[in-house]
Amino acid sequence: MKQREEQRVVPGVVVAVTKLRITLFFAAAFTVIYSPFCLGAILPEQRADILYHAYDGGGVTIDGPSVLVRKNFNEKISVYGNYYVDMVTSASIDVLTMASEYTEERTEYSLGADYLNDRTIMSLSFTNSSENDYEADTLGFSVSQEFFGDLSTITMGFSMGDDTVKATGADGFEEATERKRFNIAYTQILSKRLLTSLTYESVIDEGFLRNPYRQIRDASGFITPGAALPCEDNDSGVSVGSECYPETRNSEAFALRGIYAITPQSSIRAEYRLYDDSWGVQGSNVELRYAQQIGSRWLIEFRYRQYQQNEADFYGDLFDFSMEIPEFYARDKELSDYSAQQFGIGVTYTFKSRNAFFNNSTLNFQWDQMTFDYNNFLDATVTTVTPGTEPSYSLDADVIRIFYSAFF
Repeated sequence: MKQREEQRVVPGVVVAVTKLRITLFFAAAFTVIYSPFCLGAILPEQRADILYHAYDGGGVTIDGPSVLVRKNFNEKISVYGNYYVDMVTSASIDVLTMASEYTEERTEYSLGADYLNDRTIMSLSFTNSSENDYEADTLGFSVSQEFFGDLSTITMGFSMGDDTVKATGADGFEEATERKRFNIAYTQILSKRLLTSLTYESVIDEGFLRNPYRQIRDASGFITPGAALPCEDNDSGVSVGSECYPETRNSEAFALRGIYAITPQSSIRAEYRLYDDSWGVQGSNVELRYAQQIGSRWLIEFRYRQYQQNEADFYGDLFDFSMEIPEFYARDKELSDYSAQQFGIGVTYTFKSRNAFFNNSTLNFQWDQMTFDYNNFLDATVTTVTPGTEPSYSLDADVIRIFYSAFF
């Protein structure tokens, strides 16, 4: 049986990659048009994007293409479709300590529409993500309203997700997960140079929230007790000694962001975010970005991000069940005490030529280098020492995105 990466973590990296390209376009537009600001609600630009992305780190490689097309109608409606593929090869530390390297493919389809009515934009979206042992459907809706002379904007959004979790090699295993997400954001133009926003997000996850493959360790290695542990289902074929999670997770996050135009050709962006959930995890991150327009064709962006979190209440690297078995227990490194740093650079070149098909286009290159230091997740692949005395685990990863965008 293969050992699957936890869905929330690995695809999350790739999803974040997609969001980074959107941020780049926003930063590019801001450095050019910050004075005066564009007033009034407007639909997104008509465009087509072709993307190649690649992630390499911690024994995991992920790459694949993505295609996005957006079309506007009657200056009131904007629709888009996105096709995204992850081709995964994993020999991560979880895999190496429990099974053998595996490969798999995840495909994602997204459809959405925006409707503009005066100063209000209403948006509806649907996303399906599919792989051999995980299926996810997400429906989202949001409303954005400008007021106070178009200097202020409030955006509210809600999404619902229904996921189906399976396990390769366990035909009878199938569990459900429900996800509800609510967010509200207030954006304010404070001056011709400064734009700020405050965001609140609340997430409720219910159902099967753990990885069906990951196992825990006891003082002698991977536990194989005579009696079933609370979360084991021996009839399903899932490995003995699997983790045991609560069936509900509530989380909240607050974020403060700002963009300041230093000159008409340069801007700096800052973000501070706090996170807290019912599992005892508390985290914070700081992010800085600097964008510089060079001439009329080149845009360069530099970015840095730092993240820190504490461990979940029921996390442990090495358990001892000889005296008492706790209600919940997990050895997911993403629930441990860890920190991460990210350095990145982006380069965009704009083609000014027009033709019968589009007005202009851009060629974009993005590279990020990430470092993760896990303070109390130990490297169990080191077998020459006593369990519990292994060195702390860390990994480095590189993420590359190359994409071409054409604007109609």
